[in-house]
Amino acid sequence: MSNRRKGKAWLLSATAAILITTAACSSNNNSNASTSTASPSTDASAAAPEGTKDAQAEINLKAYAEPVTVTIGATVGAGINYPEGESVDDNIHTRLNKEMLNIEYKNKFVVEASKLSEKINLAIASDDLPDVLLVGTEQMQKMIKNDQLADLSQVYDQYASAELKRNLEYQNRVSFVPAETDGKLYGIPAPKDYGNSIPVMYIRQDWLDALGLKPPKTMDELTAVAKAFVESDPDKNGQKDTFAISLESGMNTLAMDAIASAFGAYPSIMVKDASGQIVYGSTQPEMKEALKKMQELYKLGAFDPEFGIKDYAVTVEKIMAGKVGILFGAFWNPLYPLKQNLENDPNAKWNAYPIPTLDGGAPVPKALPFTNEWIVVRKAFEHPEAIVKSMNLWTDMFISSKPELFPEAQKRWYEAIGSTHKGLEAHNYARPFFFDSPFGNLEVGRELRAYHESNDESKLVSAKAKDVFTNQIKPGGLQAWAMEKMYYEAEAVLDGYKELVYPAYVGASTPTMLSKGPTLGKLESETFVNIIMGASIDTFDAFVEKYHKLGGDDILKEINTQK
Repeated sequence: MSNRRKGKAWLLSATAAILITTAACSSNNNSNASTSTASPSTDASAAAPEGTKDAQAEINLKAYAEPVTVTIGATVGAGINYPEGESVDDNIHTRLNKEMLNIEYKNKFVVEASKLSEKINLAIASDDLPDVLLVGTEQMQKMIKNDQLADLSQVYDQYASAELKRNLEYQNRVSFVPAETDGKLYGIPAPKDYGNSIPVMYIRQDWLDALGLKPPKTMDELTAVAKAFVESDPDKNGQKDTFAISLESGMNTLAMDAIASAFGAYPSIMVKDASGQIVYGSTQPEMKEALKKMQELYKLGAFDPEFGIKDYAVTVEKIMAGKVGILFGAFWNPLYPLKQNLENDPNAKWNAYPIPTLDGGAPVPKALPFTNEWIVVRKAFEHPEAIVKSMNLWTDMFISSKPELFPEAQKRWYEAIGSTHKGLEAHNYARPFFFDSPFGNLEVGRELRAYHESNDESKLVSAKAKDVFTNQIKPGGLQAWAMEKMYYEAEAVLDGYKELVYPAYVGASTPTMLSKGPTLGKLESETFVNIIMGASIDTFDAFVEKYHKLGGDDILKEINTQK
């Protein structure tokens, strides 16, 4: 990697991590709402923090002697499905918490998922809060200013199990930073899989084979493959009706991120320059070079000419119809839309590869924070440790490969999701709230690949790996194809990325971000689309100047004075 790139980007040495069940339902677009920084990664398989077990020797992490009631804000709607005999008030999670911990969860309110943020804002404004909530950065910061939240520092340190700490403190506690103020901890991270925002290159291997091409490792090779996919009739239907690369509208797309990173450019996030100052990635000189390459690709027909007005849902229709040869996507894209393409064309062959670079060296992709929500507790609540104890239970049920506190709960959980709760995505209503291991699927993927290479089922150690193999891969069919493609190929690609660039700013939106953000975002989007579609590349310089005048300088001043 060049010294220039080291100066421009904030680098993270990383190992990969993925969760299937929630990510497969999310958009391919990245979110830029709440950004955070991280220090060089700790190994996903590292031991639990030293002294954790000793410090907890005198603390009861299991059931209360007397029932403890916890009020909560619950949701219904998309992704929330109950088997017969269960409901939002009474289900597998409320029952296991009662049985294992003597904690009774009661719903203070129940709203449609789409209205949850509005309901929480009203509860904050009226100071009529449930005992526990799941909130984003802005809401958490507002509640901290209102003095509405309990300091969870001590209860987390004392009551969090070793396995819970191992997961939440991944990458040097980066997810805790937005929740810490004046030495106090006001929110416990609810992480998701860290691989959701990191691009993998999926390519039609049958098209490469038909044209005698190899998977591209450099940007020049990508351009050559794209040109062939557009001009050489790779699907052999006698028509010029194929696009090389899927690209949708919006700035936070994995295609743009993948291409830009080859030039050391990281759009839509804050990065650090050579002097250590925070600057905006979209306005750096490297971004101009990335846009020049995207303009070149557009001219040769690599993108849908109407990409600027087409969202992800529309662009994936062309993938499913077999009209696109390259998708820069997330690890879960074999489930959607690649599997649907195979349903339409059983002869299609997709393989996963690392994203190309300028010189064919190691990629350094952009990655967004894997935590953008935190579990917070009402200040006057008598038993804040109850929340941590429930998180211990969920960790043993769903995350841990060797549950120490609640092995019976894990056994019953996997029995349930393999039978009565099968296909219902019951993790969505976990108590207090769903969270996942940032690196859990990294470990599962390694187990599955070890089995795949040796045909030795003893390599499958964790309950999650056994479940994926038994219920998803072993039955065969397209679902098995998608799972194998994810774990054997996409997961291995992510595992091979040794450096990532995370956003360099983790705080809540500054005043100028709130007042000028929409205007600046519109300016950036329109400028980049116009450049890709053929406007003079020098338009970028005018954009940078205008961006800073309209508020960009003020944002950087506000951020850098907080450091």
